[in-house]
Amino acid sequence: MEDTQESVLLLRQVEMFKEFDDEALALLASRMKEVRRNKNEVLFKKGDPGNSMYIIVEGSVKIHNNEHVFATLNSKQYFGEYSLIDQTTRSTSATTARPSRFLILMQEDFDNIMASKPMLWRKLMIPTIKRLRSFNDIEEHLTQKANEIEKGQALLIAEKQELEKQKADLEQKNSAKDRFFTIISHDLKNPFSAIINITDLMLNDIYHNDPQKDREYIKQINFYSHRIFGLLENLLQWARSQTGQIKISYKKIDLNSMFNNIIELQSGVAQQKNIFIDMDPDLDLYAFADQNMVTFIFRNILSNALKFSLDNSTVTIKAEETDNDMIAISITDQGMGMDEKQIDNLFKIDSRSLSYNDNNELEGTGLGLILCKEFVEKNNGTISVSSTKGKGSTFTFTIPKAL
Repeated sequence: MEDTQESVLLLRQVEMFKEFDDEALALLASRMKEVRRNKNEVLFKKGDPGNSMYIIVEGSVKIHNNEHVFATLNSKQYFGEYSLIDQTTRSTSATTARPSRFLILMQEDFDNIMASKPMLWRKLMIPTIKRLRSFNDIEEHLTQKANEIEKGQALLIAEKQELEKQKADLEQKNSAKDRFFTIISHDLKNPFSAIINITDLMLNDIYHNDPQKDREYIKQINFYSHRIFGLLENLLQWARSQTGQIKISYKKIDLNSMFNNIIELQSGVAQQKNIFIDMDPDLDLYAFADQNMVTFIFRNILSNALKFSLDNSTVTIKAEETDNDMIAISITDQGMGMDEKQIDNLFKIDSRSLSYNDNNELEGTGLGLILCKEFVEKNNGTISVSSTKGKGSTFTFTIPKAL
């Protein structure tokens, strides 16, 4: 600058030299060189040797790395000051954003000034340290923001994974429901078709007086009607279970009384196939569970045992206490039995296949057993199956004992 006093006034407003007195500022001004640059002129590039600092008198400068701009500096701001102390390469590039005028202090001149006035080092370090601390604050703030972004990204990833899991679960449930409705339609069709055929026969024989034949027709209609009713009851329970409408109420249950009531209701089917139901008459056990659920479990397993048993066979019911304060209830039939593959898929609605009895008649969906497993587990118990093809099956479930 033409006027040293003007340079001193400018340097006094530069943060780096605020601690300097007028004499020191005048000394600096005398050693500084003024330069002018046009818009978009490169002052230095990243990697260039660093040997000078710049003070902006007029104009502005972009501090950048390729296209990424770190900062835009204006008049009375400075850059490149670290090069006065350490001749490392430039860590960024500097390019004028518009026509600009600068004061440049070379490292050699700076060294000479500081050598002649060592006390200036302390005055120089105060604003330099302050600036470094501000950079540390910025770095801390950026680190905090980066951590927040990282946590946000982790949360988004977790939410995405949860959504994907929910999507997979929903697709699995939809697939299971599709499979279920396919099976249920077959299961409903069979007994309805049987009832229609029987009533057609009755209509054709309406003028023939044959009480024995009419009685047989009525027995078959009753049989298939009970099957449809049982299926619809299971369907209702399944729908309530899927929508969370089933409430659990634990209380003390007299198993002997409950079992006898259910056996009496199933006696018609047993008599039809001449099946003997063998239950210990001295059974005197009390459970602590949901009565409606235990009733459903026992009724379904007993119904299946009667359904798949051969004529003139026996269904055996046993109940005993276990070592862990549970009651194990087993129902054994002498029916068709199952192979390992059938047992593996027994409680999986999406893996079920249609089941047939010994007369190759369509029997059921297995929905009742799926609900039995769910209800047993809701009562803190377990359910298991052992079976041999052609020799029958044993279903065993456990429920807590009333203490």
